[in-house]
Amino acid sequence: MPDLSLFRPLCEELNISINDLLSGERVNPEKYQETFEENMVNTIDYTNKKMTQNKKIVALILIGFGLFIVFSAMTVFPSESSWGCIYSLFGTLLSIIGINFIFRKIKFFIRVVFNLVLLCCSFMLLFIIDFICDKNIHQAPRFSLVKVSGAHVIYYDTPFYDVVKCMDNKNEYRVNS
Repeated sequence: MPDLSLFRPLCEELNISINDLLSGERVNPEKYQETFEENMVNTIDYTNKKMTQNKKIVALILIGFGLFIVFSAMTVFPSESSWGCIYSLFGTLLSIIGINFIFRKIKFFIRVVFNLVLLCCSFMLLFIIDFICDKNIHQAPRFSLVKVSGAHVIYYDTPFYDVVKCMDNKNEYRVNS
């Protein structure tokens, strides 16, 4: 199917009507109106399918890029850096925007509720991953709201738990609450 902007020049060059072009053959003058209406409906359907396909591609790109940013933020930035937190939240929001493109035909209220639930679940997943990294790998929490440093103590206050990191000469002790 040629682009709509090419219909007129193409028809002028071939010395045919737009109806003939869309039909793929010379249209019988007696069935001209009927064929014209059928061709217009088919063209509109084709254009709508193409636009829907393009929106899905954009949505999948947004979701993939957002997940890539989240994964990169969690692996590239050190856990003490606030940039890992910022980029992982940004990537999560980007992925949710992509998911919203896919479900655009759902009623507005249901879509808003769905997005809020998805946002909460995504943030909870990020907090759980952060907690697992803290427990198993002994990384500093990425999503700490407050970080207080003392002479031999660092205190991290996260939304769901606290971490106290005590250091003496050669040893490090962690207390989670």
